[in-house]
Amino acid sequence: MDHSLHRNLALTSHHSQDPILVLTNRHFHDHSRTLTNQLLQEQSPVLTAHRFQDKSRSLTNHFSEGQSFLSIDYELSIGQEFPDVDTCLRTLKDIAIAQHFELRVVKSDRNRFIAKCSKEGCPWRIHVAKCPEVSKFTIRTLHGEHTCEGLENVHHQASVGWVARSVESRIRANPQYKPKEILQHIRDQHGVAMYYMLAWRGKERSMTSLHGTFEERYMFLPSYCEQIRITNPGSMASVVATGQDNCFQRLFVSYSAAIYGFINACRPLLELDRVHLKGKYLGMMFYAAAVDAEDSLFPLALAVVDIESDENWMWFMSELRKLLGVNTDTMPRVTILSERTKATEFERMVSEMVEISQDVLPWLHLFDPQLWAVAYFDGVRYSHFTPGVTELLFTWALECHELPIVQMMEHIRHQMTSWFNDRRNMSMSLASILMPCAEKRISEAIADARCYKVLRANEVEFEIVLTERTNIVDIRSRVCSCRHWQLYGLPCAHAAAALISCGQNAHIFAERCFTVHNYRETYSQMIYPIPDRNCWKEPGEGTEGRGAQVDTIIRSPTTRPPHGRPKKKVLRVESLKRPKRVVQCGLCHMLGHSQKNVHCQCDLE
Repeated sequence: MDHSLHRNLALTSHHSQDPILVLTNRHFHDHSRTLTNQLLQEQSPVLTAHRFQDKSRSLTNHFSEGQSFLSIDYELSIGQEFPDVDTCLRTLKDIAIAQHFELRVVKSDRNRFIAKCSKEGCPWRIHVAKCPEVSKFTIRTLHGEHTCEGLENVHHQASVGWVARSVESRIRANPQYKPKEILQHIRDQHGVAMYYMLAWRGKERSMTSLHGTFEERYMFLPSYCEQIRITNPGSMASVVATGQDNCFQRLFVSYSAAIYGFINACRPLLELDRVHLKGKYLGMMFYAAAVDAEDSLFPLALAVVDIESDENWMWFMSELRKLLGVNTDTMPRVTILSERTKATEFERMVSEMVEISQDVLPWLHLFDPQLWAVAYFDGVRYSHFTPGVTELLFTWALECHELPIVQMMEHIRHQMTSWFNDRRNMSMSLASILMPCAEKRISEAIADARCYKVLRANEVEFEIVLTERTNIVDIRSRVCSCRHWQLYGLPCAHAAAALISCGQNAHIFAERCFTVHNYRETYSQMIYPIPDRNCWKEPGEGTEGRGAQVDTIIRSPTTRPPHGRPKKKVLRVESLKRPKRVVQCGLCHMLGHSQKNVHCQCDLE
């Protein structure tokens, strides 16, 4: 009697919501033992409806303060009601899993539900029928005693839907929750073992329940772009479809707060890069980022495209040009950085081209070297030689690349909102003229300048004499013959020596883009929130926007992942790969081989 009562004793839910199933084994046994003792004292094997509701309410209040439940058992009683047959079935499945027995459905239709224990000879049986003239279902017959030994750890009631409901809160908090982690969670919390594919499908169904399908979210892109333009006036958001089926091809988003910060306070420098997306439909994310006064990346614009191609890159660049052209007529010449190629790799590739055709070198020499060689570049790089935006892209994409496209864009918007807010608050605590990174560089230049000999030619021109060479500085034009001042925007050691010799403060000769004022101006604008999807227009409901026709419904792209398990960890692009160490010979000091290499042609004599 004690064993069966202890096993079947539990908590019944009269609410329309699914029962909560989470409680540690220790907590379950403690509460079960307490209720068992109370029932034994009262000589009553079943809780009445009134007493059951009191127990249910007290336990619900106890665990609603953040404590989670594992497999709280449920007591079923004749007369207990359910809002519909689906809720009844879900509740019975939860009870079966919690008490480690399997249900076998005998009859299930719109008006009744009959089930029994799957073990032969076990008398447990339940009959639920629809109440007359109402939509609720009531337990009519219940044989609540199990005589079977139950199951060990495999449970057929642990279906895909049950797994999805069990881990929904964890998936909501962490979309990167892995199927193997789901397997461990179900095993620890419910004592149920399952296959990997069941956990994977449960996660997919939970993701669909939380975020919708990938195909549905492509349909909402025109409405999403419209909401960006409405809530953040001055922003650019457009979606482009292709083909007769209006399949997704491109999406471009740039928020007005980012546009304002770049135009008014950032350096005229843009870094371009891309990252591979590993969602259902793959694709690429293009990104354009500036650099703020603290030498940190400043996200300006991003685009999602179906494939990486010259056409899509040209479109992305044209959108950036529209962005800059619409907002200012006085923007200085913008320097754009992309991936860098090493000289050794450049020479190797040129050699390979020459082997194919001898006309390559004459053709290459037709173009000015400043167009393709860093050494001859005439623009201002501000000490940036290769884009660093990929690290930021990789971090953000890794967090959301498995989400549908709208949720992915919303995740990035949330990251940008926090990015702006954190730096806006930090800037309020600064009291210096320049940002700390600029202060440090100028201090280093001043320290080096103290050992230089300065010859003043006139009010603005100086000659800086060193042991090995001489440099000419013009403090009015902010020019040094070493080109450091022009390229970096901060006084070099030669300029610092000239400024100190005439009693000037070198800090005020830094460009404005390094000042605290500009840093505050960079993040002064806010990225405003976007209302819930329930407030958006439905797909095809007359949404207007550049790149999308009125009443256009965007379909999912035609690109699909290749067969086989996708390599979701391969997100970094080539520029993030760690370069291989170049071997140098200890005898001839040539690169590419060591002194142990038998092919080394060193003259050992």
